[in-house]
Amino acid sequence: MGNGLEKKAEARLSEALRDTGAVDPRPVCRELLRELRGHGQQPYDDAISAYQNSVVARIGGEKADPLETWLLYACELAERIRPGRDVVIDGTGRATPLELPPSWRDLILHLPRDSRSPCLVVGHPPELTRAQRATVAVLVSRKVSRPAI
Repeated sequence: MGNGLEKKAEARLSEALRDTGAVDPRPVCRELLRELRGHGQQPYDDAISAYQNSVVARIGGEKADPLETWLLYACELAERIRPGRDVVIDGTGRATPLELPPSWRDLILHLPRDSRSPCLVVGHPPELTRAQRATVAVLVSRKVSRPAI
């Protein structure tokens, strides 16, 4: 990919972040890429190629929505790490299947098929509700509070 296309994609993302107040999706993707790197060089290289072909090309060249495109890429990374499904956690903590396109306003978790594996955060809104924070604590961080005896 040309450096110009990458700069255009970055500029469009910066503009979308400024205009919406959305949380920058890149740190989540960087964390997912770090985890994917532990799965071997080839899966990591494939993910970087997917970044160039799906994120940079679509945002910089095709004018796709930057936030939706980054969230889709995060979903793809999570699937490469731990196959499973993506869900949206609403303000009450209730999960529903992710419907495309993903929204920056939603808490999106990737639930691995292997129930022993922790869930992955794919995207999150600027502010989480108490129920959403509790869901992340239990499903992602695996923190379970026990009643005092």
